[in-house]
Amino acid sequence: NPEQEALVTTDAILELLSSGVQETGLVSKLVNSASGSCNEYNPSDIMVLCRVGYGLRPISVALENAGVPFKLVGTKPFFHQSDVMDLMAYVKCAMPDTLTRRPWAFHPFMRIYNKPRRGLGKQWENLFWKQSGSIWERLQKYYPDNFVPGVRNLRETLAKIMEMDNPLNIIHYIWTFGGYSDYHERHVDKTTDDIEQLRLLCHQFTDSRQLLTYEHASLKKADTDDAVKLMTVHGSKGTEAKIVFVVHCNNQDVMPHKRGLYDEERRLFFVASTRAIDKLYFSSCHWDSNDEKTVKSEFIDL
Repeated sequence: NPEQEALVTTDAILELLSSGVQETGLVSKLVNSASGSCNEYNPSDIMVLCRVGYGLRPISVALENAGVPFKLVGTKPFFHQSDVMDLMAYVKCAMPDTLTRRPWAFHPFMRIYNKPRRGLGKQWENLFWKQSGSIWERLQKYYPDNFVPGVRNLRETLAKIMEMDNPLNIIHYIWTFGGYSDYHERHVDKTTDDIEQLRLLCHQFTDSRQLLTYEHASLKKADTDDAVKLMTVHGSKGTEAKIVFVVHCNNQDVMPHKRGLYDEERRLFFVASTRAIDKLYFSSCHWDSNDEKTVKSEFIDL
């Protein structure tokens, strides 16, 4: 599946980054390549391409876990994805003392007070800022009747997650019982792939502070120039790298894409195939994320 493909690709990248390692391990399993020792490559010498942006998510998580610096080119970092930022804001609001401090302009609370929709728009926000005290104290104040149901729902949701310390439990509660699942379906124009990746990530941490530390380190790594570049095939036009991995090459799913024109998809595959200076690797999955069987792209055998 895509997660296992990401792990294999990450192991191959680690092997290539190791000086003097003979190319007899995972790299040689991915593709028949010339024998000999690997040169010493830097992370910036490596590029990972996928036909669709969501196909890069498992790779980014695997690289992050392996401590390999990477940069998502032409797309936002994982922790800057809108739905991930929403759920992480809830995690931050659940931290001890977060809501009992005096508010400031970019407090995570300001991101989620009306997500999902609670009828608390700009008019309520103006009333909220006119109150005194911490965020939690302001939520206890009097508001006009039309805002009462929304404020009550917000208080109850926040009170519930403030009793939790495990980030996975917080995200599960907000998604399942807090109404964010319906909100995402109606108002967020994207798949739930990032949410699933966040859930998988949360399994590694026993408390929210560990996850927030990981988030901070991840965003800091995204600023480095010496990093593996992750991008879509479209975004790779005009670029090149010493080593290129083209991942998720699955027929009638990604490459060629099921909604694309065949000739255009073949041209995109040619673009992906001509980005490498030294080494080019292709990979595909036997199963997709829904455990349905897939086959490798017909373009690989052209």
